[in-house]
Amino acid sequence: MAHLEYIGQPEWDKHIEYMKSKVRCKVEHVFAVIKKKFGYRKAVYRGLKKNLARLYMLFCSANLLRWSWLFG
Repeated sequence: MAHLEYIGQPEWDKHIEYMKSKVRCKVEHVFAVIKKKFGYRKAVYRGLKKNLARLYMLFCSANLLRWSWLFG
């Protein structure tokens, strides 16, 4: 890969968009796992603390599932 300081403006913009797309893909994957595997489609209004605790548990479970895919 060429050094970034020698890349012209169109290639630089393309590189930045590619890096943003990589980050967006990694972030959105966790949300997709939570929606599909754990059935979290919409908010259940039981109180802010209970909703927040449920989301923490779901994200923790999704991260554990992801780690089991990588190292399991």
